[in-house]
Amino acid sequence: MSRKILYYSTNGRCPIKEFIDGQTQEVIKKIFFVFDIIQSFDRVPRKFLDKIDGAAGIWEIRIEYI
Repeated sequence: MSRKILYYSTNGRCPIKEFIDGQTQEVIKKIFFVFDIIQSFDRVPRKFLDKIDGAAGIWEIRIEYI
């Protein structure tokens, strides 16, 4: 399985990229760990990925860092 993660951008800005760039290296590692799970597995646990009701084709990526 291979999914493609697309970042939302508007007016030349990409809020998620700006968010990721502002995180510590430990948090960035966790973010890309979850991205890898989403891109690699056929069935991703809801703990990491869930469809947003009423928003066709848009999914919420859930990343927990404690």
